[in-house]
Amino acid sequence: MKKALLKEAIISVLFILIVTGFQSAKAQYTETISINHTFGAFATNSIFGPFTASSGDHINIQLNVASDDEFKREVRVQIAGTNEVICNETAHAFNETININTDGSFLITIFKNAPFYTTIDVNGEIVVYHTSGAPTPSTSYPAVTASLAESASALNYGNTVNFTVSADGGTPPYIYVWYMDNQTVQTSASPYYSTNNQTVGSHHVYVQVTDADNNSATTLTVEFNVLPVSSSSASLSPGLSNSPTQQPTQTTTTVANIDYLDLTPYYTVLVLALIITLVVVALFYYRKHAK
Repeated sequence: MKKALLKEAIISVLFILIVTGFQSAKAQYTETISINHTFGAFATNSIFGPFTASSGDHINIQLNVASDDEFKREVRVQIAGTNEVICNETAHAFNETININTDGSFLITIFKNAPFYTTIDVNGEIVVYHTSGAPTPSTSYPAVTASLAESASALNYGNTVNFTVSADGGTPPYIYVWYMDNQTVQTSASPYYSTNNQTVGSHHVYVQVTDADNNSATTLTVEFNVLPVSSSSASLSPGLSNSPTQQPTQTTTTVANIDYLDLTPYYTVLVLALIITLVVVALFYYRKHAK
């Protein structure tokens, strides 16, 4: 009885090994998605793909994660299709094979699972093993790239700072999600953003750009500093209507007007009288001594 059970167990194990080996061996072609991405400070996630797969295909994930903080370098890898999430795991290294049970298009999203101030590098590849069919011809578009520029790196409180993001690659149009201090402040189709009501101190801005095919890229983070308003620059730039800055109180000193008496005529008479007196004295003195 025991020998029969052992025999059946051995046969079952061999059958599983043979079927698994057959499924691995029958892959007709492979599709490799290279992952070489840096998550800067304040970055949250990035999307790769999409790729198309069928039931019976499988994928192999091989990723390594490096960080400027050795103990805070985890990422979460999510691979999701229309009807199935085939992976949603968090780790600092991946080396695993996952079976696909439904047909459809799949996206790979890698989430930064570390403090916002850390920088993380994710490198490796995800290989899709297709067991049937042939590669579907597709139009190849360059990856989405984005860069961010600011009008000033330092400004007085109440003044306006402007930002412009430039996007390229992928499939336009683009959607821009603006983040300031790790909070969403604007989501729109406009590559421009302005603000003039930030508090005194240092602030950080970055943008996530997503194209029409849901491919995305995140800009590097830029920093700007809001300075207190000094007495020498109390008045703000013209045209700013939303200015919370308190202007200094102006003090006006009134000086009384004094009407001074014009003494010019009196001085003239006095001088003439003095001259006449001197002439009379001189004549009197002359006549007295001439006798």
